[in-house]
Amino acid sequence: MNGYADSIGGPATVGTGHEDGKDCVVSLFIRELFALRRSLVLLIVSAIGVLPAFALEQVKYPEPPDTLAFKVEKNGESVPVTLRQLEKLGLYSVTTPSPFEKGQLTFQGVLFRDVLKLIGLEGEGSVTLPAQDDYVQIIPKEDWRRALFSLPLARTENC
Repeated sequence: MNGYADSIGGPATVGTGHEDGKDCVVSLFIRELFALRRSLVLLIVSAIGVLPAFALEQVKYPEPPDTLAFKVEKNGESVPVTLRQLEKLGLYSVTTPSPFEKGQLTFQGVLFRDVLKLIGLEGEGSVTLPAQDDYVQIIPKEDWRRALFSLPLARTENC
């Protein structure tokens, strides 16, 4: 018995009685041709299933509109500062007791000195912060430059 013929599950010859083995070679060639054709068909079917995946393109959605956090008056000009700009500065958390509520409150926000640097006011001697109710707070440079205490500009409470 021929080991190769046994491994593909068939006889070594077609059975015509030729003793020179030509029929055996033709039979093996035909079997190999069919096997090759079967493999090519499977490859094509697989490729057709994969091709659409190569045709896919990643969709880039536009960024949602940014939210205005506040405006800064600098040299008579209004400079908008957005929440996205603030978040890129890095968020910090501080937990502190409240004189008005029981327990501790946790605030999350950016450092005031980082905001001043962002808007170009880090070299000023003081900064004036007006509120909507006409309350005004003047913050001297020493308050935002202290090494032991960084003045946070809170964005959220009890986060």
